[in-house]
Amino acid sequence: MKPSINASIEGITDPSDEQKSLIRNLVETVNQQDGTSYGWVETDDFLKDGETGTFLARVDGLPAGWMQLFAAHGDAAELTAQVHPDYRRQGFFRQFLIAARNELGRRGAGLSLLLVVDAAGSDGAAMAEGMGGRYRHSEFLMRLSDDASPENQAVSDTAGVALIPAEGKDSQRIAEIFIEGFPDEGDNATDLVREFLESDRRRLYTIGYSGETVGMIGVYDGDYEAYIHGFVVVSEHRGRGIGRSALAAMVKNIREENPERPIELEVETTNAGALGLYESVGFRTITEFRYYLLEAKSDEFLG
Repeated sequence: MKPSINASIEGITDPSDEQKSLIRNLVETVNQQDGTSYGWVETDDFLKDGETGTFLARVDGLPAGWMQLFAAHGDAAELTAQVHPDYRRQGFFRQFLIAARNELGRRGAGLSLLLVVDAAGSDGAAMAEGMGGRYRHSEFLMRLSDDASPENQAVSDTAGVALIPAEGKDSQRIAEIFIEGFPDEGDNATDLVREFLESDRRRLYTIGYSGETVGMIGVYDGDYEAYIHGFVVVSEHRGRGIGRSALAAMVKNIREENPERPIELEVETTNAGALGLYESVGFRTITEFRYYLLEAKSDEFLG
């Protein structure tokens, strides 16, 4: 079913205070009703001038749903969307998909779409599959417990671990480390590292140990939380507590800046080693996000 004649979907490049408030309230309301943990990123540092990353649906002027399109690098752009229960089964999700494809076409990016589905919701997976999405992988969203103190859990044999703010001269080594940790992003490693270094909201560090650069870790300064990302220790130095010490140092840095700020990260559900590390220092799973690939050539959802 198509949205009613009084329905509209507006693309937003620079959200106004009113639009921000409407979307925040939508996110909170729908998450509470569905038991989900979706989030809207108010400031997308990968978004270029003139690009539209957020879309707001209205019915008779009232907010009915929202969508965010996140396209950094790689073969697919992530799409996150929510529709208020009062306006479901009226074609809004389909219209969001069309708006996303149109925006990517306007950018000249022939990317596939990666539909983000919170496993806690009751119908997200069925919706994604009904649109032709193919399950790709899952990630846990984890948050550090308020009473966890990994920064106080010193590891004696890794006292020499240091976090060193990354600079342009470190780009090649960081790209090598990034490729080892995220081989699927190998073709985009150089561009991603450059954008990490140039971003005003991301801080990237090399992990030093015994005079060597043995890893990398970054933090994204979100609107309300600190988000740890790009965390890799090279294979020959794993199993020594270096990663644990580096993570503890990052937590300490974040908490010194703002002790009340939530600290989050995501990890693939199949990465048992990383999951065990995060749990051991106090991170707890908030939800599981499932990703469904809708190929760029697929127009099934237009039917």
